[in-house]
Amino acid sequence: MLHIVLIGYGQIAKSQHIPVLRQSRAFKLMGVIDPQMDDADGLPCFPDLPAFFKAGGRCDCVVICTPPTSRHALAEAAMEKHLHVLLEKPPVSSLSALFTLKQMAVQRGVTLFTGWHSRYAPCLPAIAARLKNRHIREIEICWQEDHRKWHPGAQWLWKAGGFGAFDAGVNALSLLHAVMKVPLVYQQGDMAFANGAETPIRAALHLSAGAEKIPVRAWFDIGAEPDDENWTITWRLADGTTIKALEGGASWSADGAVSPLNKADPHAEYRALYADFARCIAQATSSVVAVPYLIATDCLAQGRRHAGNMAVPDWVIPSRGGGT
Repeated sequence: MLHIVLIGYGQIAKSQHIPVLRQSRAFKLMGVIDPQMDDADGLPCFPDLPAFFKAGGRCDCVVICTPPTSRHALAEAAMEKHLHVLLEKPPVSSLSALFTLKQMAVQRGVTLFTGWHSRYAPCLPAIAARLKNRHIREIEICWQEDHRKWHPGAQWLWKAGGFGAFDAGVNALSLLHAVMKVPLVYQQGDMAFANGAETPIRAALHLSAGAEKIPVRAWFDIGAEPDDENWTITWRLADGTTIKALEGGASWSADGAVSPLNKADPHAEYRALYADFARCIAQATSSVVAVPYLIATDCLAQGRRHAGNMAVPDWVIPSRGGGT
C-alpha cells in the first residue's frame, strides 16, 4: 500500500480526495499539509512537508490541492524527495511550470500525474462507442456553475493564475478530449471580467477538433445562479442524431433518450483517477495531459477582453434562465 499525504485542505479535498483515499486499497492517507489548519477531518495536520517528516511521517506520494499558483514549488519539493505527485486540475499556473515538472519527474524517476477527474466521467465509454466511425457536424459545450457554491470565499480564483471561468471549463475540455482522442485547436475567444478581477467570470470560445476541423463552440460561466447550473456537451451528427453528455458526464442521451443518472457513487470519477495514479506508479510512468490547459491559456493570452457583463450566446440553452 502506498502512503500518501494531501497538501491543501479546501472544498475539493474535503468532498472528494479524503473520502476516496479513506476507502482506498491502494493508498493509505497519512495526513494533511495546510499551514492554516490545526485539524483536518480528524487527520494529522502539519504546516508543511518538512514538519511532517520531522514528526516521523512516512509517505511515498503527495496529492496537491492548493490554488494553482503554489503547486509548482510544492511539486518540485516533493519530487526532490523522490515522491510521486498528483496535481489537482488545472495542474499549475503556467505551461512552463508544467513542462519543467514533467522533465523533473523523468530525472527523479517518479510519477507525475495530472488529475483531470472529468476524463473518468461515467458516460465517457458509452459516448465514445456511440461516436465511433460517425461523422460529427458540430460540438457545443455549455458549462455553467456557481463559484460561490464550489469555491466559497476563494479570492485566488480571481487573481492571475487562478483561471476564473476556466477553472470549471477545463473539466469540459478534458472530458471532450478524452472522448474524441483528437487534437483540439483554439480559434478565437471572448472573456468577461468582473470589476477588479484578473481572471474571467465568463468565456465564449471557438475551437476545432481533429483533422476534419469539426467546429466546437464553448460557453463557460462560473457566475451562474444555482438554478442555472448546467454541465452539458452536445455532439450533432451529420445524420441528424444528437448525443449529449449530461450533468458533467454522470449521464448521457441520444436523441432525447436519457440514460439513468449515475448517483450511486458520487466519488466514481476520483476512484477511477486514483486507480490510474496507482497504475502509473506501479508501471513507473507518468500521465501528463496538457490539452485542456493549452486551450485555456491560449484564450487567456489571445482572447478578446470585455469589462463587466457579457451576453449569453443565443445557442446556449441553460437549465433555467441565462445565469447572471
